[in-house]
Amino acid sequence: MRRTHNKLFYGRYTHKATFKMPWSAFLYPTTDLHLQSVIDTGFDNFTSVRVLTNDRWTYFYNHTKEIKLLSSFILENRSSIKFRIQQEQAIFYGDKKIILSLISIFWDEWRDIQTVATRKNKLPDTNTVFCKRLPLGKYQYQIYVKKNLHNLLSDRQREDVWRYLNHNEENIRIPSKQLTEYFSGKTKYGWEGYFYVKEEKMLTPLYMMSQNLIHKIYKYERI
Repeated sequence: MRRTHNKLFYGRYTHKATFKMPWSAFLYPTTDLHLQSVIDTGFDNFTSVRVLTNDRWTYFYNHTKEIKLLSSFILENRSSIKFRIQQEQAIFYGDKKIILSLISIFWDEWRDIQTVATRKNKLPDTNTVFCKRLPLGKYQYQIYVKKNLHNLLSDRQREDVWRYLNHNEENIRIPSKQLTEYFSGKTKYGWEGYFYVKEEKMLTPLYMMSQNLIHKIYKYERI
């Protein structure tokens, strides 16, 4: 399922938004006929229905307005979106305009948004992730290294990368012990992993040290 949705996200739609909506289970099955019946249903029909999610009961009558709004939104925009409802989460895919419109309607339920960069620069696979808080409070970029680095980097390149990372401790963070030991020379094997850098200007030196180093870059932007 996750592979299908990742393919959908990266292959067709530019934006993906996640919401906490335990009450969205009321929309099953999400056919046009059922959604229209939800819109037409009177308040009294919600009072006797509840669902158990994560050991907590969700009473739908507390969310009648939100349920009807979401049903209307899906009916009006079904041809322009894809969505998945699971447990307490509802995930929507679409273009920027329609996803921001959905977020404005369900601001209190909104938890995350991601967007795929439509233009590639010389750094590989740069994606933008919108967030309320930067990773560890200050890092703008998350760098994923290629697998089996020990087969891709020379000892000189590894040493150059470690010297750069080690001399910029305030602006770079390597959470992986295994990756730290590889770059520092304590182990000769570098399998995979990631590290954080604070600013964009720090990316170019890394790429210049070795084009075999970086697999993917995520840019985090606060909104």
